[in-house]
Amino acid sequence: ADGDPFGAAGDAATARAEAWRRRGLAMSNLRADLDSRPGRWIFGDDAARRLCLDDLAALLDRAASLGAGTLTLGSPIARSR
Repeated sequence: ADGDPFGAAGDAATARAEAWRRRGLAMSNLRADLDSRPGRWIFGDDAARRLCLDDLAALLDRAASLGAGTLTLGSPIARSR
């Protein structure tokens, strides 16, 4: 789905990252919000937690495909609370 980091939009991002790598500019990290998709909460019920962990696994795979060595979770504002 368009805008879906796990779908075609993510595949396009991977292709763009590869084009930049060929030019000598690599991605060092990726930032993501785990709670940005409805029904996926690490502190929710078992079903919500499973969906959240599935998203985390997909984010880790996407970060690896982009060449990011670090995945930072949450927004800067949330991390400063």
